[in-house]
Amino acid sequence: MSDAISRLKQKAQERPKVPPREKSIINGATAQSLNDEKTEFSHLENTKVLNDESNPPAQEEESTLVETVRRTIRLEQGIDTQLEAFCQRHKVTRETFLEAAFVLGMHNEELLKEIVNEAKERYQQRKKTGEERKFQTMAKRIGK
Repeated sequence: MSDAISRLKQKAQERPKVPPREKSIINGATAQSLNDEKTEFSHLENTKVLNDESNPPAQEEESTLVETVRRTIRLEQGIDTQLEAFCQRHKVTRETFLEAAFVLGMHNEELLKEIVNEAKERYQQRKKTGEERKFQTMAKRIGK
């Protein structure tokens, strides 16, 4: 048994080391990192980045590029369907719509208060639903 373990350890040590991938889109963009984008309009933006690599942007232009991050959001099924249709109709992505709504909300204090109150209500509903599911799961496990 220990012979098998030592052979596995030896194989692991013999494997070639691969340098870490460059994850930046701005500097050293790769086709793989660009293909990872899942939004329908990101292809157009990424194509522009690839085309501009042969002619690097001037220092002033480089400072205007915005770095984005990926997040997964969970939505109620009905809202998800409505939001998808809304975004397709207006030819925007969910992400850009969310960003715009947030930016405008930050400039309108009344609207922002309404949004935060709605968000708090939804949070409490989801928390309650999560607890109910947890208790149902626990009851099923105990009942077995």
